[in-house]
Amino acid sequence: MQDNEEVVEPDAILLQFAAELPITIKNVVLPRCCSGLGLLEGRPGQDFFETLRSTLKCERHRERPWKVAILCGVMELALEHEEGDQAWLSELAAKYPEDETFAHMALQAPLKDKHWQLAREEFAQLRAGILSSQALRAWQMYLMAKYPTRIPSFRNPFV
Repeated sequence: MQDNEEVVEPDAILLQFAAELPITIKNVVLPRCCSGLGLLEGRPGQDFFETLRSTLKCERHRERPWKVAILCGVMELALEHEEGDQAWLSELAAKYPEDETFAHMALQAPLKDKHWQLAREEFAQLRAGILSSQALRAWQMYLMAKYPTRIPSFRNPFV
């Protein structure tokens, strides 16, 4: 990466991916990510996106690629989903016809399954490109060059 190149920030790309998840799966994926990072507060009203955003916001530029790499691994696991809830939900809808929730959920199941599949495919593309370990390493080297940090001199007390 050259100084005159426009740098695509992988943390911004990862947050954009999270923000643009369909609502049908976002309310599962983001809490899973917070849980995987040990940031699930267990209180009503936690803004999971804001929790993830503040985790990636870091003044120590050298830490940013590491945080993105960690969240990428957590996101991959959070996007794993067993499809095929429709049959199970349809059985529950038939068993409890007075509760329309199951019937509603059964109708939504194919759409949700498609959203899970598309999100996994999109994330796999990001992981093969801008969020690959090679791209994160290149970004790390760029940040280290752009924001050099002085390492305190070490004085050997035994000499």
